[in-house]
Amino acid sequence: MDRQTLQRFYWKQYLFFESDLLKILEYVELSNSNMKTYSQRILSLVLNIGSEIDNFFKTLSTNTGSKRLCINDYYSGTIAKYPQITSQKVIINDYGIQLEPFKGWNGTTPAISLSAWNNYNLSKHDRVNEYQKASLETAINLLAILFVLEMYEFENIYMSDNDCDNSYPDEESKLFELEGHSQRIRPSKTKLDVYDDDDGTHYTN
Repeated sequence: MDRQTLQRFYWKQYLFFESDLLKILEYVELSNSNMKTYSQRILSLVLNIGSEIDNFFKTLSTNTGSKRLCINDYYSGTIAKYPQITSQKVIINDYGIQLEPFKGWNGTTPAISLSAWNNYNLSKHDRVNEYQKASLETAINLLAILFVLEMYEFENIYMSDNDCDNSYPDEESKLFELEGHSQRIRPSKTKLDVYDDDDGTHYTN
């Protein structure tokens, strides 16, 4: 995948979901006491983000055969490419809340050990009895999963493509930050404005 494809077809979807979540947070304060809040609006967001994660996982899978992919394939493909992902922390800007959306994810029970994914599947397949699983907490952690996956991919593209000048998307997240990650800009791709102190001549390097 190249940067343009990631930005146009995946990151743009992420930003749509983030905008929807921020609108919900205008009415429901983001705090530990409200994490179990659920509603039809939050359910819709959970189902949409979960579906998008499913799509993105497929791009990371190492299985290229005709077999229908499942969470076991997603786990092996993701961990092979990003082994550090299970310890990645996500900071929620302005709220002082720290998430670990992949914490505990393992190859023995990949569908259950990825907690937000498990809640997504429960509410998807048994909406009547598992409606409450599609909570604000689930929506936030699902969005954080998608955020981490896509930000890692931006970094990966930057590291492997010398023509890529930036490790961050053009429009950054308004909600999340990756702990321990900083933006990288390739100096050779950056134009610098320089002025001669003697005669004021302007140069561009």
